[in-house]
Amino acid sequence: MAPSAAQPIKARRNRHRWLRNIHLYGGLLCSSYLVVYGISSLLFSHPIGRLEREGPVREWVDTLKAPVTRDDPAGTARRVASELALVGRVNAPEWKADEGLSFTVVRPGFKYSVRAQESGVVALKGQRLGLTAVLKGLHDARQYPDSVPLSLWWNFTHITILVLLFSTVSGIILWTGSGRFTMSGRLVLIGGAVLGVALIGWLLR
Repeated sequence: MAPSAAQPIKARRNRHRWLRNIHLYGGLLCSSYLVVYGISSLLFSHPIGRLEREGPVREWVDTLKAPVTRDDPAGTARRVASELALVGRVNAPEWKADEGLSFTVVRPGFKYSVRAQESGVVALKGQRLGLTAVLKGLHDARQYPDSVPLSLWWNFTHITILVLLFSTVSGIILWTGSGRFTMSGRLVLIGGAVLGVALIGWLLR
């Protein structure tokens, strides 16, 4: 074979080798995430009682540096949570006549209940929510700026999505170039795509 004819073949083989390596090591990198995602998906539809055991409620009182104002309950709740180093998502801030500013702070596997008086005195309750809540919380990937581990998980989620998209496309490319691009494989590929598009279309109708 002439050198000029061999060069395109060699270049194609090099591309396929790079694709295979990225496809392989990308899958290994994301395998732990996919295991957690798969288990949490099953727990949404098939809860396991033993894994849902909640821990004891711990109560304590703290004092803020500045009084609590009635203006902007959502902003005030975030300020209180930040000052008390409560990591999580602030939910349902509401002023109550007998309780002051009441809200919850939730992160995967843990929940705080907070009641902040205008004087700056804060009554808190903390409770662990069990392994199921941890896995479900990681499934619902959100950014928690006050937590380095949860922020890393949020970034890892996006990396995994990109790797999965790349692996899907590269897997099809490698398959079509492997000489095993059979009719049955084409039917499976096209059938899966049609079913996915049909489901989305049905939901949008």
